[in-house]
Amino acid sequence: MEGFEEWTCASSTIKQCFNRMAMVTSRRTPKAKEVTCDAYNDDPRRVGRVFDRMPSDRAFNHMALALRAMADPVRARILYALTVEPLCVCEMSRLLEMSMPAVSHHLRILTMSGLVTVRKEGKFACYYLHDERLTGTLRALVKDLADFDSEREDE
Repeated sequence: MEGFEEWTCASSTIKQCFNRMAMVTSRRTPKAKEVTCDAYNDDPRRVGRVFDRMPSDRAFNHMALALRAMADPVRARILYALTVEPLCVCEMSRLLEMSMPAVSHHLRILTMSGLVTVRKEGKFACYYLHDERLTGTLRALVKDLADFDSEREDE
């Protein structure tokens, strides 16, 4: 696919992906009417119907970056902590038993991915989840994975 190399973020850092996404405008996509399959199913328009409902490549790239940012256990713990209440770096450092520079590194990645925002409150910066809808999603994910893990242990 023409231009796809510019959009792929599979083997790049999060920062490199954001830089690429800012430079690339759009790649050519086929028209829905061109997307058919008459070889493998009895409904050749099925692919076109799915194509019509697919989000943009940019949306998938943002999703992949967010999931990539969440994929680190430390960052997952930070995100979960922020579902309880906003925290500053020194508080997270104590909570996670990590140095402040290490926590700051993870917060920078979460901030760049758009999952976390920072607000200055007096002398220090307080970190918040960017969107409150993320709170329910993260809590449900942790609960479901914990349930899944306990079910596997029971087997």
